[in-house]
Amino acid sequence: MRLGAPGFLWFLICLALGALAVASHFTFIQFVTPNRFWFAVAAWGLLTFGCIFRISRA
Repeated sequence: MRLGAPGFLWFLICLALGALAVASHFTFIQFVTPNRFWFAVAAWGLLTFGCIFRISRA
């Protein structure tokens, strides 16, 4: 199995989800704080999915 880097937009989406999960640990964000674990899991899962299937526009 060959892995490749995900597209830049895909990476930014995963980075935003992960940053929200980390930020909600230190401050209250209305929807994110109760679900911060799932935001972190979603960020990791989407990034893994992007690496496996090499999702990009080019």
